[in-house]
Amino acid sequence: MMGKVIDENTGKPLSGVSVELVHTDNEGLYFAENSTFNPRLFAYLKTDENGEFVVNTIKPGRYKDDDGNDVPSHIHFTLEKAGYRSYGSEFTFSDDPVFRANGNVDEVPVAELKHVDGKEQYLVSIGMQLER
Repeated sequence: MMGKVIDENTGKPLSGVSVELVHTDNEGLYFAENSTFNPRLFAYLKTDENGEFVVNTIKPGRYKDDDGNDVPSHIHFTLEKAGYRSYGSEFTFSDDPVFRANGNVDEVPVAELKHVDGKEQYLVSIGMQLER
């Protein structure tokens, strides 16, 4: 999976952004034990000079929300960079059946499945806003 962090206003890539990612396993579980939030699948990264980061991971499984509805596969992220607002949200996947059926109701970033260097890979672009 590849991501790119950009300045929301200019579209220019942002280097040195701290990126935290958290997601479920393929069964939709964040952790195996009954405890406080202690996810097993996570990463801490920094964007390179092109605003990009790469992580090798699985596509997260889906789970049900409090109303019993399927939640699309997604990865939670937190972005931090001096001079920019911290941004915590999630991104989903364009080919997820639940996402496709419901649309982008939460208006989150969407990872698109692309061919990169002869391999299928998800690519997501996330914009950050300057602090005001």
